[in-house]
Amino acid sequence: MSVQDRALELDAEASMPMLHDEKSKRSDGDESDATFFSSKKPARWLSLAPRISANVPGILVLVGVNLLCWVLMTSFVPTGGILTRIGSSNESDKWEFFSPILKRVKLPFHSQQADASLFPNASHPMAIFSQSPGSEVDKAWERVAKTMMFGLTREDVVQLGKDPDTAVKFSKSWNITSPDGEELYLGVLDVFHQVHCLNMLRKSLITNYDYYYGEVLGFRAELFHETHLKHCTSILLQSIMCHGDVGVYTHVWREGNPVPWPDFGINRQCRDYNALMEFRDKHDVPGSFNKFKYYNETQRAPDAVIFPAEEGLDELQASADEFRDGVYYKDLHIKGCSYD
Repeated sequence: MSVQDRALELDAEASMPMLHDEKSKRSDGDESDATFFSSKKPARWLSLAPRISANVPGILVLVGVNLLCWVLMTSFVPTGGILTRIGSSNESDKWEFFSPILKRVKLPFHSQQADASLFPNASHPMAIFSQSPGSEVDKAWERVAKTMMFGLTREDVVQLGKDPDTAVKFSKSWNITSPDGEELYLGVLDVFHQVHCLNMLRKSLITNYDYYYGEVLGFRAELFHETHLKHCTSILLQSIMCHGDVGVYTHVWREGNPVPWPDFGINRQCRDYNALMEFRDKHDVPGSFNKFKYYNETQRAPDAVIFPAEEGLDELQASADEFRDGVYYKDLHIKGCSYD
């Protein structure tokens, strides 16, 4: 139920006692009230009856128009030329779960047309992401895919629907707490994980695999890498299906193509990704990638809750060149993976 609907319900509930009181007074034999409601100039009301009945259609039209205007005015607000329906404070609240980031950084929306060309113009800011592997391409992907680690309060963890008693806290050795001294929990923005997954799939394309992994993993990738790719495919599919983009693309006629050509350059309302990257760069825990990579049982709190391993995890880690006995022992130095 939206806030508006709830407000209307509360208004109705608030008015009901008064109506009940008036009814009870009349039913208890309060003749003064009964006289007031039944005998105030009846002749005058009767004399108006023919006029009212003759104008019933017009009155109904006026009432209908006013009601429609009221609904439109209270259900929608103009935002940059676009009518946005009011929900529980923002329509996005209905499809977006709680995120502490929205309390900490302003993330404006902007209109943007998708660059859908098969051969992107080099001047377009997104063109580099579809180019062949190279140092400049890798730098561009690293910038948008770099993950971060930031602190969550206990309240944040609860609002995320997680259990503070099982969520991992920052290691005490990092000496990072909230301004009031509260221990913080380890949080990572999921959007960067999703872009990381997309980057993994890009690197593993048959046309790119040899450049990125040939020397390190050989012709046949290890089980760890294969499972990683399957995980990333699933994560991206779940995200796409969850958000359910309802943008619509049209078609045009194009020379050299016998059938209508799809115009995937649809217009979207996009969250400012640059603002997210600025937040990451400003608030990321210094050295977070290595801190996380070497955060093992030697730094784990004595009272930490330990969940059982997923079936197959031992075999998976045993296949990974960078793991030994379940912990990192070397870096593979894969191209495009410098997260220092």
